[in-house]
Amino acid sequence: MYTRMTTRMMMTSYKAQLNYKMADLSAKAEAVQNERKYQRDSEDTVSSTRAYQYRRETARNEMYLENTKTMASLLDTREGVVQNLSDMAKTVRSDILGAITGTSSLESRTAYAQQLNEMQDQAIQFLNTSYGGQFLFGGISTKKVPYEIKDKTVHYRGVPVDGLTKEKMSQYQNLKSMDFAALKAEAAGDQDQLAKLDEQEKQLNELQKELDANLGKLEEFQKETQFVDLGFGLAVTDGEVNPNSAYNMASNGVSFLGSSVDDKNGKSMNFVQLIGDLADAIVQDPIDQDYIKQLTDNMKEAETSLVMELTELGSQMNFMETNQTRIEDVLKNLAEKTNSAEFIPEAEAITNFEQAQYAYRASLQIGSQILTMSFLDYMR
Repeated sequence: MYTRMTTRMMMTSYKAQLNYKMADLSAKAEAVQNERKYQRDSEDTVSSTRAYQYRRETARNEMYLENTKTMASLLDTREGVVQNLSDMAKTVRSDILGAITGTSSLESRTAYAQQLNEMQDQAIQFLNTSYGGQFLFGGISTKKVPYEIKDKTVHYRGVPVDGLTKEKMSQYQNLKSMDFAALKAEAAGDQDQLAKLDEQEKQLNELQKELDANLGKLEEFQKETQFVDLGFGLAVTDGEVNPNSAYNMASNGVSFLGSSVDDKNGKSMNFVQLIGDLADAIVQDPIDQDYIKQLTDNMKEAETSLVMELTELGSQMNFMETNQTRIEDVLKNLAEKTNSAEFIPEAEAITNFEQAQYAYRASLQIGSQILTMSFLDYMR
């Protein structure tokens, strides 16, 4: 059974097809102008979804790249500070050798001591360097000045770097050397002496408590973390950042400058504190060579620690450079994928336009052939 195809039906179908060809031609012409695969997301949902995903990835990686560049600049500034301190350590060693020679006078030693005190002040200024409005060596406390000297004692965030101030440390070490059990046995029956020993033992316990508390604070400072996302796949579990998934930008200086005192000689292990202690030691008359040797031995260890920190900073800077190159490669790849998802090559767009134009013209020619004259057209 056949269905009769009327002229009206044929014209309706033809006009629909012609309108489709005209719309397609218009779309292809617009694609030639803006080189986009689609003008609305609904026209190509697969490509548009991919494009949005690529753009989100691009935004994230641009943030990683900016963070990496910031960290590289920060590390470069830190390296400059540590390099200055390392150079200073060599100058300190030279000044000490000049001061303790057999021909040096008290006047010349006083001049050397003044130079050492000035270098100690300069070291504090280096350690209080700020970058982007934040103190480089303040740990997580980046808004307050971290290092200061009070009572001839270097303090970090209000805590003596040796655990006690210089005066209290001397008092503590004197009391620590006393055998209170033996002394009390000797003073049996002497109530005044026993009371004095009890008071001294009480002072020792109080100083020990203060020392332990301050050393605990210094240890906690060294454990502080301040993570920044550099594109390693940041992972957080129960509110704790996985240290392998982010970069810890916190730096306090205590870790490489030293803290507390040497267990062997009881002298400071902090580089900046040692400069001041050496300045005081060389103006003593007569000079205590053994005491100065203990200080210079500790200074050698502090200098070695500075060199190790320079090596570590160099390694981290190399890592930042590698990470920057990696992210730039990722961004380049994402840009290519985004262009592939959103845009069409110019040659392909022109070819598609020409094909659409050919199809539209062919439709016009076919229409003139298949549409017969109507009765009214014939009457004319």
